[in-house]
Amino acid sequence: KCPLMNRSIEEGILREIEACKNAWILPVGKPPNDIFKTLIKKGRVPAERVLLGMIHPSNASAERVACWLGTKTTGFSVKTDPVKILDAKQKMIDQVNALIAK
Repeated sequence: KCPLMNRSIEEGILREIEACKNAWILPVGKPPNDIFKTLIKKGRVPAERVLLGMIHPSNASAERVACWLGTKTTGFSVKTDPVKILDAKQKMIDQVNALIAK
């Protein structure tokens, strides 16, 4: 939506990805994950190289991080969806295992 951000993606992120053809990409947090979902949908980045779903490790995400790590298993606030978090974690684990097996 933002021309400056789009230019930054085109001139920065995508160039770096092209230069590192075998690298895995780990977007951290919701906005970077959303950007990479869009880039995948547009065919700009191969889906198998992007590990989606990583939570940003900020204090604001402490409960979500605790869920991800398994240090908190019950009593979540309405801002934390443990099913969604654990599903994203499992998908990432499965994706990494598939990449390693190649």
